[in-house]
This record gives sequence, structure tokens and C-alpha cells, in this order.
Amino acid sequence: KVKEGASFVPAVLLNFSRHGLMFESATRYEEGSLAEGVISAPKLLTKDITFSFRVKYCKPGNNSFEIGAEIESLADEV
Repeated sequence: KVKEGASFVPAVLLNFSRHGLMFESATRYEEGSLAEGVISAPKLLTKDITFSFRVKYCKPGNNSFEIGAEIESLADEV
């Protein structure tokens, strides 16, 4: 999920690495903007991963946007 304003909205993680991620969301993000996200995978991870990211691109798709972002910081080490 990713933060939109004061609340989090669902997002689909498409790709994730230590330095960046790509996800799909119904929310449009401005290139260069800073936002927050949480990765939750209870079957794979013992806790949620909270992070901040800077948007590198936001491409329109079918009723959603594909967002590429650089990870700025992690709240906790994984």
C-alpha cells in the first residue's frame, strides 16, 4: 500500500529491489514527489516494511498508473 494524503491506498508491487521499486496504483504521483509505502507479506515476512520513496516516473495504464520510484529510506532494516 502507498500513502495518498493522510491515508494509505492499495497498490500492486510489480518489482522491488534494495534501491527501487515499480508498482501499480489507481493514484497518480508527480515525478520527483516524495511519498511513503508499506510492503506487507505475512506468509513471507515477519513484519511489514515501511519506507519512503521518490517518484521517478508515473505512466498511465488501463485504469491505473505504473510508478517507478527510488527508495529514499527504510523505517527498519529487514
